[in-house]
Amino acid sequence: MRWSWCLVSVLWACGGGPEDGAGAGGDSSSGGGATSGGGAVAIGGGGAGEGGSSAGGGAPAGKVPMFVAQGSVGRTMISCDEGKTWVADHAWDVDGDPMVCGSTEPARCYESTCTYQVDGQCVEQPCCDHSADVAKGVVNGAGRFVATWGWGMPGEVRTSDDAVGWTPTLPGDTFGGIAYGGGRFVVASRTPHWSEDGLTWHAGGEADFKNADGSTMWSVRRFAYADYQAAAASSRWRAATTAATCS
Repeated sequence: MRWSWCLVSVLWACGGGPEDGAGAGGDSSSGGGATSGGGAVAIGGGGAGEGGSSAGGGAPAGKVPMFVAQGSVGRTMISCDEGKTWVADHAWDVDGDPMVCGSTEPARCYESTCTYQVDGQCVEQPCCDHSADVAKGVVNGAGRFVATWGWGMPGEVRTSDDAVGWTPTLPGDTFGGIAYGGGRFVVASRTPHWSEDGLTWHAGGEADFKNADGSTMWSVRRFAYADYQAAAASSRWRAATTAATCS
């Protein structure tokens, strides 16, 4: 059984209590959601001694540092006490989400078979394995959270105002990562998309990556934003040729 999470950290008016999903952890089945795949975002100004503070001091009125964790099978959780406890634990197989055709059968990553909605049809595929539920990243920007799921099989980009309830905003596609910077969300693939608000998405230009022999390099596996530009292809990086305005 493999474990992998995405994590994001922000300053937020933290919602969701113990009654809104189970607390810390969860097992490898979906009693607390399926495991494996994903990442997290931490929202807040660093921990104590890093220019930030513990959950009380240093935050704007009405806000505390908050972690948001993303995993496979649509799993998300939040923590408002520096990661000590986790609440608002949701997953597609727990909630009977349309992406798993309403099923509440517990998903066990790499062990059981899941049913996914693809092009309006329900198809079976090993859970979390090149499927619509593989977690590929979560970010915060423009007052919202945006997360993307799907690898090898079309999944969904979903957007949330509180990291508890998620709304599909870009369905039927798959991306290798997501980043926010320069006033834009960008989901990365050979055919990337971008959005200023996380709600309305626009097609970007083709990322025509090539191998040394000139053959097509298909998969974007990681993606990030910084004050300089770079492009990722497989495990190699190379300088981008677009202008600094990225337009």
